[in-house]
Amino acid sequence: MLALSEDTGEERGQALERMTIFYLQAAETADRLAYPGRVRLDGHPADPGLPLPRLRNADETRAWFNTEHGNLLAAERYARTHGFPHLSARIAHSLAGFLDAECRWQDAVDVLQHAAAHWSSSGDRPALCVALLCLSSTHASTGRYPQAAETGERALEIARATGDREAEAEALRVLGVLHWHLGENRTAVELHQKALAIRMTAGSIWDQAKCHNNIAISLLSLGEQDRALEYFRQAISGFRTAGDQSGLARALNNLGDLYAHKGDLTRARRAFEESLPLAESTGNLYAQATVRTNLAAILAESGDPGAALALHQQALREFQVLGDRKSQATAHNGLGEAHHKAGSADEAERHHRKALDIARGIGTTQEVTRALRGLGRTELGRGQLDSAAEHLEAAIAAAHRVNDPDEEARARDTLAEVRLATGDVRGAKELLRQALAMMCILDEQEAIRINNRLIEIDQTSTG
Repeated sequence: MLALSEDTGEERGQALERMTIFYLQAAETADRLAYPGRVRLDGHPADPGLPLPRLRNADETRAWFNTEHGNLLAAERYARTHGFPHLSARIAHSLAGFLDAECRWQDAVDVLQHAAAHWSSSGDRPALCVALLCLSSTHASTGRYPQAAETGERALEIARATGDREAEAEALRVLGVLHWHLGENRTAVELHQKALAIRMTAGSIWDQAKCHNNIAISLLSLGEQDRALEYFRQAISGFRTAGDQSGLARALNNLGDLYAHKGDLTRARRAFEESLPLAESTGNLYAQATVRTNLAAILAESGDPGAALALHQQALREFQVLGDRKSQATAHNGLGEAHHKAGSADEAERHHRKALDIARGIGTTQEVTRALRGLGRTELGRGQLDSAAEHLEAAIAAAHRVNDPDEEARARDTLAEVRLATGDVRGAKELLRQALAMMCILDEQEAIRINNRLIEIDQTSTG
C-alpha cells in the first residue's frame, strides 16, 4: 500500500522490473544446479547487487522451484505484458526444465509458446531452437503428436542450419521419443542411433545413457530383447555413473518391462520394486505412476488382481492429474486386464473401450492394439464370437503395421481360440503356429504354453 501512496508509477515500474530481473537470474542459477544436462541458452552475468538464493544442491534447488514457481510464472507474465518480452522468454527457458521434470506440462506449453514467438520475431534462431525442443517434448508428453512433430522438425532444421550439434542430437532424441509414442519404432531407433552417434563424440555419460535407454525401449517394442537388454544395461551403468537417480529409476523400470515381456515375472518384479522408491525419492509423479502401472501388471499376472487394481487406479488418477493421455490409455488397458483376471468382464470391457477411445483420439497405435486385443478376449469369454474376431483381426493388423510382434502374437493366440469355438480347427492351428514362431523369440514360457495347446488340439481332434 505504501508503494501505491508514496511511489510514482515510474518508481513502481522500476521496482517491478528489478524484481523480474531478480527472478530471472535466480531461476537461471537454480536451473543450472537442478538440471545440469539440459540444452540451454547462455546466461547473462548475474547482477552482484541482487541477493540471489543460496542453494547448495539439486534437492534444495528443486524445493526452491516448487516454492517459487508461482512467483516465477507471475514474473514471466508481468515481463511479457509490460514491454520486456526478452526477460519473459528467458524466464520461460529457465523454468522449462523444472516444469518438465514436475510434469507441469500445461504451464510449460503456455510460457514456451510465448518464448518461441518472441525469439521467432526477434530472429534469434539458436534460442528459438531450444524453445521448440522443449515444446516438442511437452506436446508429446500430453499426446499432442502433430504439434510435437511440427515443433521438433523445426528445431532439427534450425539446429542443422546453425551447426549446433548438441541441439541437433537433442532434436533427434525428442523426435525419436515421439515416434515411439506413435508406435513407429523402426524410425524411433534410427533417430536415437543418430543422436547417440553425436553424443558419443560430443556428449556426456548422462547424454549417452539417455540415448541408450531410448534405443532399448524401441528395440523392446520391436521384440529385439537381447539387443534391448544390452542397451538397458549400458543406460543403467551410465545413470549410476552420472548420479542421476531419476534416470536410473526410469531405466530400471524399463528393464523390468523387458523381463515382463520375456515372462520372467520374478526379475521383472524385482526391477520394478527397485525402481519405485527411486522414483518416489525424486518426486516425479509421472515416473512413480509409470512404475506402479508396470508393477500392477506383474501382480495381475502373478495371481493378485486385487493389488493390481489398486495400483492401476492410483496410477490412473496420477496420469489424469498430469494430463498424460497416452498413459491414461495404458492405465485403462491395465485395469481392463486386471479386471479380466479377476473375472469382471463388464469392467474389463469398460476400461478397454475407454483406452481405445483415448488411444484412437491421439493416434498411439500401441494402446489401440492392446485395447482391441482386450476387447476381443472379453467378447470371446461371453461367446460373442463375431465381434471378438473383428476386434482381434484389427489388433493383428495394427500390430503388424507398426511391427509389434509381442502384441501380434498374443492377438493371434486369442483369435485361435475364437476359431476353435466356431469349429475352424485348421484355422486355429495355423494361428497358433504363427504365434508360436513369434513367441519362441519373445517369451519362452508363452511359447511352451502355446506349443502345449497345439498338442492338446491335435490329441482332441484325432481322438
